[in-house]
Amino acid sequence: MNNIIQRSISGALIVILISVAMYFGVIGYFILFSIINIIALYEFSNMVKKVGLHINLTMSIICGSLLLISGFCDIFWDYNKIYFITSALVLCIAIINLYGEHNLAFQNISLTLFSIIYISVPFTLMFYIPNIFTEEWDFKIAFLPFLLVWTNDTFAYLSGISLGKHKFFPSISPKKSWEGAIGGGIFTIIMSMLIANYTGLSILEHVIMAIIVVVFGIYGDLIESMYKRNVGIKDSGNIIPGHGGILDRMDSILYVLPAIYIFFKIIE
Repeated sequence: MNNIIQRSISGALIVILISVAMYFGVIGYFILFSIINIIALYEFSNMVKKVGLHINLTMSIICGSLLLISGFCDIFWDYNKIYFITSALVLCIAIINLYGEHNLAFQNISLTLFSIIYISVPFTLMFYIPNIFTEEWDFKIAFLPFLLVWTNDTFAYLSGISLGKHKFFPSISPKKSWEGAIGGGIFTIIMSMLIANYTGLSILEHVIMAIIVVVFGIYGDLIESMYKRNVGIKDSGNIIPGHGGILDRMDSILYVLPAIYIFFKIIE
């Protein structure tokens, strides 16, 4: 099957899956992204193994999952005590390492903690982003960062294929071009302005948000590409035909969500 067609079908199915889950509110988001979170942590663990290092995958999954559970309970039941349990278990990661390999303790503990910060923290922040302006889950606000990231990725890809000549970051991602980045950025800003009337945010806020998505989405993509290049792999996994792994599909959103959260808190 042609790679573009395969990517398009897989991408469309992912969009539909995430859209439907988020439409059903915080419960739908929690169920789907708890699964996505575990798969992404597993892929990151496999990437690390390629260079002879390890993370404590069991603790990474437990703590990362508890982080999402904490966010869900805080938003859904206004119960935030699970955050204390999560924090205590995170501190136990170093203690557990005492009973494992000691020669790579710094690397193993650091990478385990980083996997949680890199993957689970952004997904947890998503519980709070839709509630910053309202006291209930707002599907329009929740869906907005994903819609803008998908718009940026799609038009950056199409612009790069049709117009790309000047390489953007050849040492990390040789296929990306300035033309692709600019094309993706322009269409993302246009998309953000077109839907401004449906979210309750101003056009200026939408433009700023689109710029945040473009900038941090690019860096999220490049950073994951840097990891893959460092360990000598093309994709983080093969679960999504035409795209690779979950991390390959979520790399941009992992950097966009914290940036969007900070922006929303500033203008709150």
